[in-house]
Amino acid sequence: MFHTFDLSLKHGAEGESELSPGRNDRVRKACELCRQMKVKCDGTHPCKHCSHSFHECIYRDTHRKRHADLDHRTSARPGKKPSLQKRSNHIDDFDADSSQIAACQPDTPEVMHEGDREEGRLEARHHGSSGERSFIERLKLELGDSPGIDFESRLRVKERLAPRLFLLGAPNCLSRTSAPLPERQRAQILVNQALDAHLLYHALHRPTFTSVFQLLYSLDREDYGETELNHLPLLYSLMAVGCLSEKHNEHSPAELSGGSLSEGLKYFEICRDMVDLEACDNLFALQAIFFMNIFLISTCRLSRCYTYVSHMLSLAFRMGLHRPGKTDSPVVVETKRSLFWAIWQLLVTLASMCGLPKPVPVEEIGMDYPETIAVSAQPDQERMGPTEIFQVPKTIPSHLSYLKLHETIYRVVKSLYPPNTMQHRDGKELLKHFVTKDTIFKLEDELRRWTKHLAIRDILARHKNNQCYRAEHELCMAFAHTQVYLYRPFMHYLFESHNVQQEGRKYALAGIRASCNIIRLVQDMHRHDLLFGSQWRVAHMISTSALTLLYVLLIDKTSTMAQYLKTELNIARVMLVSLRPYCIHSQRTHIALTVCYVLGRIPPLRLINLTRC
Repeated sequence: MFHTFDLSLKHGAEGESELSPGRNDRVRKACELCRQMKVKCDGTHPCKHCSHSFHECIYRDTHRKRHADLDHRTSARPGKKPSLQKRSNHIDDFDADSSQIAACQPDTPEVMHEGDREEGRLEARHHGSSGERSFIERLKLELGDSPGIDFESRLRVKERLAPRLFLLGAPNCLSRTSAPLPERQRAQILVNQALDAHLLYHALHRPTFTSVFQLLYSLDREDYGETELNHLPLLYSLMAVGCLSEKHNEHSPAELSGGSLSEGLKYFEICRDMVDLEACDNLFALQAIFFMNIFLISTCRLSRCYTYVSHMLSLAFRMGLHRPGKTDSPVVVETKRSLFWAIWQLLVTLASMCGLPKPVPVEEIGMDYPETIAVSAQPDQERMGPTEIFQVPKTIPSHLSYLKLHETIYRVVKSLYPPNTMQHRDGKELLKHFVTKDTIFKLEDELRRWTKHLAIRDILARHKNNQCYRAEHELCMAFAHTQVYLYRPFMHYLFESHNVQQEGRKYALAGIRASCNIIRLVQDMHRHDLLFGSQWRVAHMISTSALTLLYVLLIDKTSTMAQYLKTELNIARVMLVSLRPYCIHSQRTHIALTVCYVLGRIPPLRLINLTRC
């Protein structure tokens, strides 16, 4: 199976005649990707599989004249675009289910009839917030209690001893010249792993840090200047995060040895003792706090990390990062902007995950987005290894796209999960409120404009660097994750009879489609050996998509989509198992899915072989 991620929000027959590949483009053989995946190829150029997965569609050269004629016809019609609206689920046994889900995407505002606009509002249901815990509680209310199962206690996974940002008692102020540094080669590996795993968060100017890193290992401790001393906490925080990004050996997995976590915890504690968490007035110290929070998010509960990141954003405001000084150099100005927006979007992510209050909106901040100077450098200057080359994506500014997508997430959560609906309950004690269709149209239009600003075609085929490849997967998954947040409050329209509100059913099917796209993108990462390390964002997106599909399966077990949904859920559980040695959130989600299966009286699926995914 292969993921069929679709960035288009359109569907239907309108416009297909212009965008669909013509019959003359059909060839009588399969492309290289379809041959490799052993799936049916439609023979067009590009084929459906390659169009929906952003891969280049390549056919083997033959001695037939047909191939030359195909190239001639393609070059003669440069304006002809491949269809992103046609979909295929690539599951031969479930064509009927595929046709149902393929029609999931709602119409755009341009093709929506005026009569539909006048129909009014749609009923959005949730259980108090956008958090996954709230969604599970909603499942419990709709399904009822299961005898013999303590639902609440089973969801409270026993937490291992996790690090803390704030300590009780007097802080242990560690001298910056007394902390031991690891070997240079080991430090290089850890720092590169930390930064490569978080390409979508540009919180520092990498060439500047690289030059200071060289000085830290070239000078004696007593010869360190102010610049070197200020960068020491940042170095330790990066090494701590890098320990969580290592791929473990099959013979010594993290669950058994815990060596990487122990090493990372040691660096984290050294960094924590070096920085002032109450009166931070140093840009490099705030960068160190940022990566300390990344370490904490990967190792302890998200609700606790929400407190830590909120404190970090308050430090950024107090330091005036949202209003850079006029005397700062261009690099410093853009570094401050990049760091501030990285903190802001990190808090938006945690707020949406946990269902907690959102940070200050963009409109009230009044700060420009970062430019490219804070993240641009020659490829050989980016990494610190002497023989490694880091290729920066040239087609799209992924970090800016990721930031702008968080603006849309902010508005989606604000519009569809408002806290003032706590008093509106139906007979089953389910929270609900009404959303105008115009609100949904505007949010869909935001997502559509976001995709138009990307050179999104074939991005998953052009980047040979594995870290860029993984970052682009996360960017695509974040888009689908936003769609799930947008459409999940309307899932109940699949099971209720509504005379005129057929739009709600389209939105519900769109949520199913987006959830499946996330699962298949993660499966693609696993296939390319990129699903390792403490990828807490990926683990949460798997959780969101799996719970959404599980909701449909538990409410209507006789649905024609039931077997298809079970297959998708099985893939999601396999992906969570592969991340379990690295990420505590994968363990919690896996347990939650198992509990919900039992509550719904559905036998858990047998985990498929990881090597076949």
